[in-house]
Amino acid sequence: MAKRIWFSNVKHITVKDKNIQYGIDVVVDLFFLVFPLCIIVIGYDVWITVGEATWMLLSPSISLFGKLRRLMIQSTIQHAEAMLIRNRNTYAEEKSLKLQKKMSRQSLFGRNVSEKTEDHPNHRR
Repeated sequence: MAKRIWFSNVKHITVKDKNIQYGIDVVVDLFFLVFPLCIIVIGYDVWITVGEATWMLLSPSISLFGKLRRLMIQSTIQHAEAMLIRNRNTYAEEKSLKLQKKMSRQSLFGRNVSEKTEDHPNHRR
């Protein structure tokens, strides 16, 4: 996957490719967050102090929080754009319906043919 993004001749990276890369990065960060502690505690039966565990988990945690922040910002932007488009379409439909109702019954150039016919003395109902 990294070969597809980093060494590609195409300059445009799709959102799908970027999301896949973020997902892979999150899984790798979670792996390096949990795996070292499990190996030390389960494999070697050595208990470590809180300070040592903090130093071991600091780098993957910073990387993971940075990725999650970017994902949250991107998700917020996408949802805001979708909401804006829905509201714009609803507003446009309401305005067009009001305009159609207003314009559908009246002639722009004077009286309708039906009104002229009703005023004619030989008109029968």
